[in-house]
Amino acid sequence: MIMETNYINQFKTLVNSLIINNKDDLFTIHMINKSMTPSEAKKLQTYCYERRVLLNPVSFDGRLLEDAPANEKVTKEMYYRL
Repeated sequence: MIMETNYINQFKTLVNSLIINNKDDLFTIHMINKSMTPSEAKKLQTYCYERRVLLNPVSFDGRLLEDAPANEKVTKEMYYRL
């Protein structure tokens, strides 16, 4: 999963939907981000852990994609989905 700090509430909705609709399953979410602080990541990890979801936040150096075209609809994080 690609994550930007603007989508934390949507991420929490996704986690809640996963656990409501898959009560017997365990999940690990690998989250790529470049803008989340360690404190924000820790809060999300705790949120997920309390819901039996393991969150593995992975930060990347934004300089890797500094020449990649981006705008409001196509973020640099989206390149990591390819």
